[in-house]
Amino acid sequence: MIRGKWWKVLRKAPPRAKDAVGMCDFDERTIYIRPGAEMPATIIHECIHAAIPDVDEHAVESAETAIMECMKKCNILVEEKNLKKSVDE
Repeated sequence: MIRGKWWKVLRKAPPRAKDAVGMCDFDERTIYIRPGAEMPATIIHECIHAAIPDVDEHAVESAETAIMECMKKCNILVEEKNLKKSVDE
């Protein structure tokens, strides 16, 4: 749930963002994650866009980086290569 509403997360190429690894569709309340994209960084990034739509890209990237570093330091985050392999199989 993001901002009090349910969102879908789909593991498929973003329909209107040809080269993007992720996209947040506000009208459909859907987050698209391109297959093969870094997980969970892309999900975190797109969830920030969904939760705070007026924030600029630099702020989203800074928040994503801070969250990822915190998760790594707290041993909450598994290694990217292991997670990516399990999701894409």
